Amino acid sequence: MNRQLKAVFDGRVLFNHVQGGNIIAYGFAGELPRLERKRFFDQAQTLGLAMRIPLQKLARSLWRQNAQVLQLGRYRLAGR
Repeated sequence: MNRQLKAVFDGRVLFNHVQGGNIIAYGFAGELPRLERKRFFDQAQTLGLAMRIPLQKLARSLWRQNAQVLQLGRYRLAGR
């Protein structure tokens, strides 16, 4: 399934493995999002509190699992 999603979205797919063995897939027609860590987590916290769901936990998981794809942290390319 992952290969098929990557083919349909030309590799622009993020995956988030969550509790219970499920996988959330996000496919993008355009470029992958450019995320700023603090802003991303702050917005997840705010929205999660308003909705009463643990969005910040999901955001951290998404960030960690896709750091290489998004070229974040130690994977960031020079000039990006």
